Amino acid sequence: MEIEHATHDFASAESETIQTKQVLHELHSAFEKFKEANDERLDQIEKRQTDDVITREKVDRINSSVDKLMSELRRPALSMSRDRQSQESEALNEQKTAFAEYIRTGKVPISDKFETRSFRSSTDTAGGYLVPTDIDTEISKKLGEISVMRSVASSRQIGIGNTYKQAYFDGRIDTSWVAEVNSRRHTTVGAFSELTIPIHSHYTNLPVSPTFIEDVAFDLYAWVVDEIQYALAKNEGKTFIVGTGNNQPKGILSYTTEKDGTGSWNKLSVLHSKNASGLPTSNPYDRLIDLAYHLRTAYRQNAHWICNRKTQAVIRKIKDSDSNYIWLPPISATQRPMLLGHPVLEDENMHDIAAGKIPIVFGDFRSAYLIIDGKGTRILQDHFTHKPYLMVFYERRVGGGIKDFAALRGLKIAA
Repeated sequence: MEIEHATHDFASAESETIQTKQVLHELHSAFEKFKEANDERLDQIEKRQTDDVITREKVDRINSSVDKLMSELRRPALSMSRDRQSQESEALNEQKTAFAEYIRTGKVPISDKFETRSFRSSTDTAGGYLVPTDIDTEISKKLGEISVMRSVASSRQIGIGNTYKQAYFDGRIDTSWVAEVNSRRHTTVGAFSELTIPIHSHYTNLPVSPTFIEDVAFDLYAWVVDEIQYALAKNEGKTFIVGTGNNQPKGILSYTTEKDGTGSWNKLSVLHSKNASGLPTSNPYDRLIDLAYHLRTAYRQNAHWICNRKTQAVIRKIKDSDSNYIWLPPISATQRPMLLGHPVLEDENMHDIAAGKIPIVFGDFRSAYLIIDGKGTRILQDHFTHKPYLMVFYERRVGGGIKDFAALRGLKIAA
């Protein structure tokens, strides 16, 4: 069976640092050693119906090294981004200066660029300050760099309101053939549904030492961007995967599941693994092929796999019917590893391989999942509640949910 193969951008590798190229070299070298060791393990299983303990431990050790190198490979891109952000923050404009002054002293800056806003849509008495646009843009950008789902899902910003609504049409319009002079019957049209995504408040409340915050040598602007991005992105990324939808976004794994092909609205279609302990013991490659090709062609063109590190370590051992490994390492820091010709996203919030769980999802996440951002990040500083600490409170309004269930397919481990 032919598999669609995505092409790599070889030109991007030319701009990588020497350190990144060294990590890439070590990654590909480690993967070659992994393949050799795993081939030996598979030969032992074929001849003896079991593998040698020493060989198994060797495979797991090299597999772990590949995981570490993959993590190290992703690190330089983020570090370079931080360097660029730090350089840009050196020339503080009026917004940034006013913002830093408000954090340090609590004084309301005299600036028409620093806007007073309410934290609650129902009242104007719980006031705070809207983070300057350029800072908010950088925070949003970094959220996308860290959060796996933000990097591939669709996003939309709304200014007011606590709910995003959109009409959804299932795409079914009946057609018919008829002779030229025959009567024409009425044709049917599919149903319209309403997609509703609530907006929730997402905040962090940081205690900061007054001495620390007042240090004139301290780059307050860089601290805001760096610290808030991690606090928000860590929790956000989790809710986009497993969020309950109760006062938080609803994650892709939290929807009711159905057998693939049923086509019900508001349910995630899944294929079962046919093995309660994990992937099928016989030809697991075939089940992944089934999962990929149960997705419509239009979605498959831009599809990604998503799983956690442990699941990826299991997949890395799988070979196709021609004895080729189906997982391939990235060829540059800007690329992702490939599985059956499609990029693999690694998110530790995905389920482990276990009975009744969904460890792998395949789909076009830009078509499938929608993230809604309320306008702006709001800030309130408090010198009095927890003396001697200064409490720095940030709040964003975020929602999320599946908008097109046909664009995703999950692999569910048989219960």
